Amino acid sequence: MRGHLNELEDKIFCQWTAEIPEQCDKNLEKPLMIQAEETLELSLNFDDKVVFIVYVRFMYFLKVFTL
Repeated sequence: MRGHLNELEDKIFCQWTAEIPEQCDKNLEKPLMIQAEETLELSLNFDDKVVFIVYVRFMYFLKVFTL
């Protein structure tokens, strides 16, 4: 049973990682800061998917390098 779950996890992870370059390229085309027209207030334009990718990479490296 555990082997099947590991295989499923690997399959889902591989599918997800195949989409990452396209998502990164798409999101890197967006400006990092945006300015509200009325108030001229600046805000960061971080897409939730980009934040998630950074978080997952951090967790992966934490897992790999933690003994």
